[in-house]
Amino acid sequence: MTMKSSPLSSLLRPQLAQLDAYVPHAAPEGCVRMDANESPPLDAAITEAILRSADGVRLERYPDARATRLREAVASWARCAPSQLVLGTGSDEPIALLLSTLSQPKPGRARAVCLVPTPTFVMYRVSALTAGLDVEGVPLDERWDLDVDAMVAAIDRHDPNVLFLASPNNPTANRYSDDRVARVIDACRDRCLVVLDEAYAPFSGRDYADTMAPHPHVARLGTLSKIGLAALRVGWAILPELLAHEIDKARQPFNVDAVAQAMAAFALEAHTDALRANARAIAARRDALARELSSIDGLRVFESDANFLWMDVGRDAGPVFDALLAQGVLVRSFHRAGPRLASLLRVTVSTEAHHERLVTALREAVR
Repeated sequence: MTMKSSPLSSLLRPQLAQLDAYVPHAAPEGCVRMDANESPPLDAAITEAILRSADGVRLERYPDARATRLREAVASWARCAPSQLVLGTGSDEPIALLLSTLSQPKPGRARAVCLVPTPTFVMYRVSALTAGLDVEGVPLDERWDLDVDAMVAAIDRHDPNVLFLASPNNPTANRYSDDRVARVIDACRDRCLVVLDEAYAPFSGRDYADTMAPHPHVARLGTLSKIGLAALRVGWAILPELLAHEIDKARQPFNVDAVAQAMAAFALEAHTDALRANARAIAARRDALARELSSIDGLRVFESDANFLWMDVGRDAGPVFDALLAQGVLVRSFHRAGPRLASLLRVTVSTEAHHERLVTALREAVR
């Protein structure tokens, strides 16, 4: 029996028909994975110390419901007050919490609206539709920066509840221009929550703490997933304190497990300098890889502030993706995402050895 023919199908949100389950691309054994924006392993000694930091976890006990130690460590890392934090499974859970709790339609509207630039992180759309919001997208300009006039017009037209700005943006890799972000924030004053997603901020060396501070309608998102700790699935929202108190009411109890709490807190307490230095080293390898890839005829590599590169192969990216995979290199292709993205690939920065394999395979693929 399919869900369409099930008597329960009428109970589902109709927006789910617009979604597909997230299934990562399968990679052959031995394939170099450069598709998920994971960072290379941390120093072996640091990794071992982080693993040992959970030795005292009692498996028969629930974790600390408030994640007190982790909350203090994240607050120090992210430059905020512990009381502003809502912690979750990666940044995906805080995104879903924000959208589900801020889903009250405004007067005269059938549904609340989530506004996003496009292209951007797909989970904004997935979580918004799941929570029953409508999603409206505003295309980025020709340089993948915010089109402020179009964005302000969309704010006026759709009167959104929530607007997400990932900066640096995924998949375009760039940090939006500060003046454009400021203009969008100003246009949303007293109208909606602006969420500045800082998942890739460690690789740009800049966050939005000072931008958020004077604005009661601005929030920030963060995660440890991009800096070598993806397995822990620890993320957070930084919110105005009163809003954090209300959003936290909807958070599932014990949502961050005890092992993740122990390891993440230890990593941030004992190895903050090493984590930041590792992000800087990845950024340096990113820039070196960009220079090498830019030497390949027909390839355009855009400036990156993240731990990945956004590149135009000058043709349908599908066959290029297939050729790379046949040579044991898995990247992310956007050839099915519409005409503007048909020639674009996203490549995660990795180790020097992986970079050599990528460059060799890409030279052959675009010949």
